[in-house]
Amino acid sequence: MAALEPLDGAGSCFVVMPFGEKTDAAGNAVDFDAVYTRFIKPIAESAGLRCERCDEILQSGSIHRRMFERLLDAGAVVVDLSFLNPNVFYELGVRHALARHTTVLIRRAGTAVPFNLAGQEIVEYPGDLARPSPAADRIAALLKQGMASTHVDSPIHDMLDLRVERVPERLTTFQRYAWRIAGADGPTVGLATGDLRGVRGIDAWVNSENTDMQMARPFDLSVSGLIRYHGSRRRAGRIVEDTIADALAAETGGLPVPAGSVIATTAGALDASNDVRRILHVAAVAGQVGRGYRPVEDLGGCVRNVLACIDSPEMTDTPLASVLFPLLGTGTARADVEQHGRELLAAAIGYLRDEPASRLREVWFLCLVRAQLDGCRKVMAELLPGVTPLSLP
Repeated sequence: MAALEPLDGAGSCFVVMPFGEKTDAAGNAVDFDAVYTRFIKPIAESAGLRCERCDEILQSGSIHRRMFERLLDAGAVVVDLSFLNPNVFYELGVRHALARHTTVLIRRAGTAVPFNLAGQEIVEYPGDLARPSPAADRIAALLKQGMASTHVDSPIHDMLDLRVERVPERLTTFQRYAWRIAGADGPTVGLATGDLRGVRGIDAWVNSENTDMQMARPFDLSVSGLIRYHGSRRRAGRIVEDTIADALAAETGGLPVPAGSVIATTAGALDASNDVRRILHVAAVAGQVGRGYRPVEDLGGCVRNVLACIDSPEMTDTPLASVLFPLLGTGTARADVEQHGRELLAAAIGYLRDEPASRLREVWFLCLVRAQLDGCRKVMAELLPGVTPLSLP
């Protein structure tokens, strides 16, 4: 059987079923490979889905990992419950735990329905695949309906408020990808990867703060916490002078600021360690009692406000040619990377186009994990079609 390339998520159908020929209790042989190739696969393809079984995956490594990836990522999963195969039931349980919808259950005519699944729709298909049957139309309809809606068919997700996510692949190497906005000498908007502590040579770092302008605790795993700790003066690893947090508090007087406000402070010890000249704190997150912190509505406005602050007369004593943003709104808020990334990147591109006299030459956005980099590169290709990115050291 020919091996296939890995499937994309939304347009795929993963099939869970027995393999090869099996014999039922009456001694009848059932060719499940024929059930797959002659019945299930054509139905999935008629519904506009690319179809795959576990034995077709062309990848090295653990078969269990590949199976789990398909059960999580596939837009639809068809599960053949014929013969009450234990591996099939195990994979069905995993799928129900991982995905909210579009899991279609089928069984061969004459096979039993397990008690725990008796309340779910299970489409019965004929033992003679050459015989016309309404099962094919029903399966195709369930696949199309499931892909077009968010109706929950997982009994687990129907009861529990679950959020299932991959463990993010962290990007540890400092790399940069830049897109020129205009002309050979025009400013660039780019993506930087790696641990923030390894970033050097960018004049200003942006710190996403709440409207209270209260920095995160120094040991929090956040941009705010990292900036606070590494910008402080320390002795034996302990903070003896909370340089940046104290400077920010002095600027605000301990009072909240409007959403989108920008306050510039010293970079503290980050000047010597990472060549950072200023920290620009932007109120990109607002807190609400009983609901926690959420991104402000206009994240693109936050980007424009930061860039305007850099170009303002108040900053002429410390001219800044480059700035590094975190991906505002995609941290603890777990927002959609492409949606928010498009808003942020479009705002930076628009500002540089609208302000040809800007002192800024480079605007960077920090991607900490693979999904952020992939999503933002896709967005940049859409925003600047035909512009080849520059890969910088």
